[in-house]
Amino acid sequence: MSEVSQRMPWVDAAKGFGILLVVTGHSLRGIDSAGLIDPVVFSTIDERIYSFHMPLFFMISGLFFLPQLQKQSTHEFLWSRCFRLIYPLVLWTYIFAGLKLIADFLAGRPAEASQLLLLPFPGQWHFWFLWALFLVQLLLLVAKPLLNLVTTRLFAVSAFCVSILLLLFQSVLLKVMPWAEGLVIALPYFAIGMLLGQMMNRLPPVPIILPAAFFCVLIWLEPQIASAGVLAQTGLALVLSCCVLAVFYRLSEERLVRAAAVLGVASMAIFVSHTIFSGFLREVLLNAGVTDAATHLASGILVGLAGPLSLYFLTQRYSLGRWFGF
Repeated sequence: MSEVSQRMPWVDAAKGFGILLVVTGHSLRGIDSAGLIDPVVFSTIDERIYSFHMPLFFMISGLFFLPQLQKQSTHEFLWSRCFRLIYPLVLWTYIFAGLKLIADFLAGRPAEASQLLLLPFPGQWHFWFLWALFLVQLLLLVAKPLLNLVTTRLFAVSAFCVSILLLLFQSVLLKVMPWAEGLVIALPYFAIGMLLGQMMNRLPPVPIILPAAFFCVLIWLEPQIASAGVLAQTGLALVLSCCVLAVFYRLSEERLVRAAAVLGVASMAIFVSHTIFSGFLREVLLNAGVTDAATHLASGILVGLAGPLSLYFLTQRYSLGRWFGF
């Protein structure tokens, strides 16, 4: 989306909440790699953030997917996905690698130009998300003829059933196709997103306290639930993501939601570039002798949002956003 949705700003707000968690998670991991935070505190927060924040994005991506799949021709669909997903994946992989090479050189760390010869597929660093999203949508494009035989709801349910099979047999599948790990991870959430997209206007109103309370209980119990295995982890992520969507759905007219929606609109720009801004600031603070974890976290989140937002609005002003992958 290029602007905040006038009909469903809560969707953009949910994306905004998700991207805030992405920036927070990466800032925490940067602090941990620098040895500035207690390992127990780090793992407690990190496990809970990573238990659902990327599944939330996959689920949101599935909400409006089926109408696009039905409307576009195969050529149009492939072109749009390559431009929206593969292009920013390739572009920002090499931007990130180049800046990392420069940073290593300036810091006196080993830096060789051969580091730029990496392959962008199946997704280096956090860019694996774009590759996973592309694979999911490519698989569903292949399955598109089924939409002539079944309803869209049954199509989504079938995709979810396939995703469970892939999870159960992932060890075998990934031996043959190691590049498809992102597909296995993403498909369950994307499929449920497609299903929710078919039911969105028919869901009964739920008091906001229920999904909010359920979310808090589950996130507290996350270590115990996650220890039960991959299906339990997937189920937990699905329920937590649904709770987040339900809360923002009920808050759709609140000012806070509309403010958070701004982050959602710029979520691609924030996603691809935030680690550049927050990582640079972390190096500056460390060189200045600042080692307080709270200072690093707060400033890392602030700069990790403000820097990409400034870049996003600047490129939008001069109609350059599409060339930057936004």
